[in-house]
Amino acid sequence: CPPNGYCSKGTYYDCPAGSISETYSQNITYCKCEPGRSGPDGGPCPLCAAGSFAEELGSRDCTLCEPGRYSDLAGASNPAVCGLCPTNSF
Repeated sequence: CPPNGYCSKGTYYDCPAGSISETYSQNITYCKCEPGRSGPDGGPCPLCAAGSFAEELGSRDCTLCEPGRYSDLAGASNPAVCGLCPTNSF
């Protein structure tokens, strides 16, 4: 079975949008959310909202930017996108 999908009873299925899998995956739970997305193994895997990020592959919640930092970017996979808030803002 090729990567980014799984095989069940001899049939190949694509992983849900926003998730990937390794070669020879045997069921949908092998499909893991890509960085910048959150959700359970097997999807769905929506983008992390602006102001949050997910660095690693797999099932997790998105992490909020630290207090005093923000990001307008949805689907961020790195905390470096969280810039300092403008002066006199909150």
